[in-house]
Amino acid sequence: MKCETCRDLLTAYLKEELEKEERERLEEHLASCAECAKEAEGARKVLALVEQASDPAVVSLVNGLIHEGIKARASDIHIQGIADHASVRYRVDGVLREVRDLDRNTQTAAVTRIKQMSGMNVAERRLPQDGRIHVLHEGKEYDLRVATVPAVLGETVVMRILDRGMLPVSLDQMGLRGETRQELEVLIHKPCGMLIVSGPTGSGKTTTLYALMQHLNDRKYHLMSVEDPVEFQIDGVTQIHINRKVGLDFV
Repeated sequence: MKCETCRDLLTAYLKEELEKEERERLEEHLASCAECAKEAEGARKVLALVEQASDPAVVSLVNGLIHEGIKARASDIHIQGIADHASVRYRVDGVLREVRDLDRNTQTAAVTRIKQMSGMNVAERRLPQDGRIHVLHEGKEYDLRVATVPAVLGETVVMRILDRGMLPVSLDQMGLRGETRQELEVLIHKPCGMLIVSGPTGSGKTTTLYALMQHLNDRKYHLMSVEDPVEFQIDGVTQIHINRKVGLDFV
């Protein structure tokens, strides 16, 4: 048996779906080919992870974490390995608060389930990944921007919750008054230059930038944005969604 044929049959073999004769031929090849045997062991581990992540208890746990986070009006959900367990935290009003602990096995299963839902490679645990999950909660649509990072104590997961039904606020709703508002108006109408908006998570950077885009959104101008991700769509603005997988980054 050729290595290419072996690799094509590995998944069916590990799921015990092969006929006896074909299974015996493949086992004979695995016994003589160290490279294919190593690949089979890796595939076996991945299938075990997927099976564990598909357990109804794990599915219910992950769904519960997401829906409880939305209900708590959290901006982010964090899963992070700490000592002999994993911590689940919600960021509410800019502050992270712990809501529950997970044992190591449950952490691995929950992370794998989240990676499945967000379209990530569940077998890749050495490199950071990102993806998105679409959620319907109490009749409203939400997008979750998901990022995983490999760490010594298991993969860390951060899910940013975006309410698709919440329209960006206007500049008038931002609470800017007096000289601050006047100075900002002057800056955004200059023909060239750079305006930097900075601050910690949850401080309103994205909200401020969307408010500025809406304020400048006039057919006299061609507005263009480069975003990671595009959180809200604004008619009249050319919005570019970063896609690093195909080489489309900020540069």
